[in-house]
Amino acid sequence: MRLWREAGSMVWRGEIIHLPDRAARRFTSLEHAVAFIAAYAPGISAEAPPADDDAPFQ
Repeated sequence: MRLWREAGSMVWRGEIIHLPDRAARRFTSLEHAVAFIAAYAPGISAEAPPADDDAPFQ
């Protein structure tokens, strides 16, 4: 996955590539990125676990 902004634009753009089959999708929203990932990783949740500020960085 890569993310970028065009010069002079505040809009983030991205591209995701599934390496084994080279399927690719460009996106302008995280929802589209999550949908692409979910198609290849069923059962993965888009919800992040709660932050634990005392946990060591991994």
